[in-house]
Amino acid sequence: MYYKLFRMKQHFYKNAWLLLTLFQMPMLMVRAQKATIKEYKKTFTTYPFADPDPIPNARKIYPYFRFDGYTHKPVQREWKVVELQNDYIKLMILPEIGSKVWAAIEKSTG
Repeated sequence: MYYKLFRMKQHFYKNAWLLLTLFQMPMLMVRAQKATIKEYKKTFTTYPFADPDPIPNARKIYPYFRFDGYTHKPVQREWKVVELQNDYIKLMILPEIGSKVWAAIEKSTG
């Protein structure tokens, strides 16, 4: 478990550095500008995994349970958000769910 968390953090920081570099490099060619990075918690509506099937399949993943679906009831859950922003674009990244880009907003068009 610790190794998995370590790899997720390592993957996040690698992706954040890459995104930050890609985020700033083209703009440096145009003109020098200020980029900001913020980290905060935000509440999102989340649909957690449903309970696993209690009857295991005799396939490759036996004897492990398989999560096939999600619950039908939403849950309000707080997630960590890393926000990268400059004069042109705003990115929201959620590191706790695999460092996925949750939102990318171009400021000139919204």
